[in-house]
Amino acid sequence: MAFAQKGLSIEGGIIYDRPVGDMNSRPFDDMRPGFGYTANIGFDFFERGGLELGVIRSTHSFDLYTIGGATAEETADKTSFFLRLRGSPLKREKFAVIVAAGPGYFDISGETVIQGNIVAEGYSGWGITTSSRFRYSVTPGLAISIYFGVNLVNYSRYDLLGYNTDYPGDLPNGNSLTWGLTFFHCVGSLKH
Repeated sequence: MAFAQKGLSIEGGIIYDRPVGDMNSRPFDDMRPGFGYTANIGFDFFERGGLELGVIRSTHSFDLYTIGGATAEETADKTSFFLRLRGSPLKREKFAVIVAAGPGYFDISGETVIQGNIVAEGYSGWGITTSSRFRYSVTPGLAISIYFGVNLVNYSRYDLLGYNTDYPGDLPNGNSLTWGLTFFHCVGSLKH
C-alpha cells in the first residue's frame, strides 16, 4: 500500500491557483489565475494521520499600467509556507481521502507604478490553508492524487521597495482556490 503508516513521506506536484473574491480586493490590478507547484514533507504519527510541512508557489499575471488603450502586464510571485495537520477519514485498499488544515505564512510580490517609476511592492501575512486529496495507490510506496485546496489570508504587511510601509486603506486579501495533480511517496516507516 502507498499510504504512509507511522512514517515519513514526500509529496509534490503541479497546481492551478485561482484568486477568489472581488477584483478590487486582490493585491494587484486584475490579477489572474496562475500555475505553480506544491510540495511537502510529512510524517504520520499513527496510521490515519500526522503533520506536513510544505510550500505552495504560483505565478500570476496582472495589469501593471495602461497607456493609450494598451495594457502592460507583469507577473506576481505568490508563496505560502504551511504546517498542516492531516488525516484520512476514508481508506480502501488502493484509494484514500486525505484532508489537511493548518496555519500558513503567505507572501506575494510584484511591481507597481509610482510617479512614472516601476517599483517593487509586496504583501504578506498569516492565514489558513486547507486541502483535500483523492489519492490512488499506483505501486507500493507510490500514489497519485487529485488535489483541491482553499487558502484564506488577509495580508497584514505591505512592503514598498523592500521596506515596511503604511498602506492607504484596507489591505487586500490573498484568498484563493487551488487544484492540481500531485505524486506521493512513502519514504520510510516505523512499522517493522
